[in-house]
Amino acid sequence: MPALVVRRGDRFGARCKVGGKLTWLGTFDTEPEARAAVDAARVAGAIDTVDGWFARWPGVAQVVGDRSDETVEKTLRHAAGFRRRFGRVRLNALPRRELVSWAVESPGAVRWARTILGDAVTVGLLEANPLAGVRVSAPKMDHRVPTSGEVEALTVALPGSLGPMALVAACSGLRLSELAALEARDVRLEGGVTIVTVRRGKGGVRGESVVLEPGASVVVERAAAGGLLFPRAGGQPWNRQKVNDRWRAACRRLGIRGVRFHDLRHFHASLLVDAGHREIDVAAQLRHRDNGRLVREVYAHPDNAAALRRIGGA
Repeated sequence: MPALVVRRGDRFGARCKVGGKLTWLGTFDTEPEARAAVDAARVAGAIDTVDGWFARWPGVAQVVGDRSDETVEKTLRHAAGFRRRFGRVRLNALPRRELVSWAVESPGAVRWARTILGDAVTVGLLEANPLAGVRVSAPKMDHRVPTSGEVEALTVALPGSLGPMALVAACSGLRLSELAALEARDVRLEGGVTIVTVRRGKGGVRGESVVLEPGASVVVERAAAGGLLFPRAGGQPWNRQKVNDRWRAACRRLGIRGVRFHDLRHFHASLLVDAGHREIDVAAQLRHRDNGRLVREVYAHPDNAAALRRIGGA
């Protein structure tokens, strides 16, 4: 019988036999972590229904997927409708037609349920993720790019380090998660330009972005203190829920509607396009890998008056 934990260089690989099939579980830093993944897969192997898998998934997800308690709780909360709808159905007998029907009714929950079912594939309970091919767009929200005045007001109204963080978001296009993880060591000056290194970009896309003024001065000043650039009061990094709670509260106080923290990224892209920068260069600043397609189709919201002046040669 093949070993379930195998050494791979200075790390350890884990595999487990579930339902007569030897399944690769991944590579782990330590042998105990690899063995824990095998144990989790063995426990999951006795599960039959969707309800049973959802009940067991939190423990498996933390071992196999290395997810935080907060991520696990959020995933379960958003996928609760899937469990209510299909809880008594056998995991390997989910009906395709009903899955598509549910996805149309609950487009915002699809990716969360897909994550949980994907882990069932990882531990060998399923041969393929039944939601892998289901593509449903979430309903369009009434979001818009904030004005310069709204950005300025929000950076003043947000508490603690969130105000400076929002200002840097508008001046760099960095995402909330990227800003929350920025440290002093990620900041450097090159030819009078402030550059930040993104070590944990969305989808594994890392790289560098320029920070424009006045955000550049904020970044340099905070980097001088060392550690995280934008910590919470206790020194921990901000998480999305806490930021969004305070963001919404500030928007209510200011009477601003339809603006998310992420829209500061759109604000920055629009600012660069209005300034005459090429879409491919704006894409590099946002760390997109599509030569400017997303900038052109999604991110850029040029100022109409400025566009008309450019066309008229004013």
